[in-house]
Amino acid sequence: MNRRRLLGFAGLTVAALALAACTGTTAPPSKDLPTGNGISDELIAAAKAEGTLTLYHGTTEEPTREWVQGFMDEYGIDVVQLRDSSNPLYSRWAQEENAGQHIADLVILSDLPNMLEANDNHLWMDYTPAEFDKYPDVSKREGAFMPLYSLYQTLTYNTDQMTPDEVAFIQSEGVKGLADPRFKNRISIGNPHNALQILAFFDVLAEQYGWDWLDAVAANKPRVVDSSNPQVQSLVQGEEALALAIPSSVAAGQWAQGAPLEFQYPDRTTGVTWMMGISAGAPHPAAARLFMEWATSAKANSEFALLGQGEPTYQGAEDARTFLKEPWYEAPREVWDDWGVDKEFLDGGKDFLARWDKAFGYSG
Repeated sequence: MNRRRLLGFAGLTVAALALAACTGTTAPPSKDLPTGNGISDELIAAAKAEGTLTLYHGTTEEPTREWVQGFMDEYGIDVVQLRDSSNPLYSRWAQEENAGQHIADLVILSDLPNMLEANDNHLWMDYTPAEFDKYPDVSKREGAFMPLYSLYQTLTYNTDQMTPDEVAFIQSEGVKGLADPRFKNRISIGNPHNALQILAFFDVLAEQYGWDWLDAVAANKPRVVDSSNPQVQSLVQGEEALALAIPSSVAAGQWAQGAPLEFQYPDRTTGVTWMMGISAGAPHPAAARLFMEWATSAKANSEFALLGQGEPTYQGAEDARTFLKEPWYEAPREVWDDWGVDKEFLDGGKDFLARWDKAFGYSG
């Protein structure tokens, strides 16, 4: 499947538009940077001399802003942020780098194939933080990028939009229950054309429950939604009662704000990890290295995971998410987390989408 056929650019903020007008600068030679990994007085001094850095990220804006504020408070280095959906953000950054416009210092994305493609194209700075060995292998590459926190695809439902019997039915039947006619015109689903992670989720659902089940879900006339944030907002507002393919972090973020949501996983779900690397052309390489070291510490990793309602990836980091103790919550039983390097899945994406389009009557 050609991943470049995914979404075009989402709307950008005024700050982002201003950044787009910048030509950027080329990073200073690596010999001018402190040698070795880890935080040193020399690295801090070099980073403070640069005074700023630019972070491109696909993570939710407010939790990310709060997390980044901790770095700014500690080191007095300003962080300019540009947020967009993961795939268009990758396209923007890659195009800028290939054109010699070095704007981004650090990039956070959730699509492992994009991260690997960037690595193949030498778009990452060759840098490995000191805590590299404390992170899982599947979503990191030495001298390239590191994982931040993980999330899992869910079935999320609004308990205020369902009867007690319906809630009990879904709690018992789980994702399989979406085929029940009582939920006709009351479901939204993520669009697998717009994100490889959603395509992987539907692939694993079809494998578990069969195309007859998917056809039955399609018969309930679900609304296809292009991204998870508007999808969960519609669910909170009661426009639908159930939503398939909302990441656990997005659902939990709304739950933490008091929304009447619960969520569960299919027997086998897909995992997604937010990952970060330093751009090879980073105009502020010392500040970017300092941020990478700070971000991959146990404390910063745990804090970002909690703010983003995701699972920390640092081995042994505290997982302080409160929904883990809720009576309706059950942890994922089985997770497919290496779909981003599964050649059979990646090669079969086009055929799968054609069959999915036919089942759901989708024409883009």
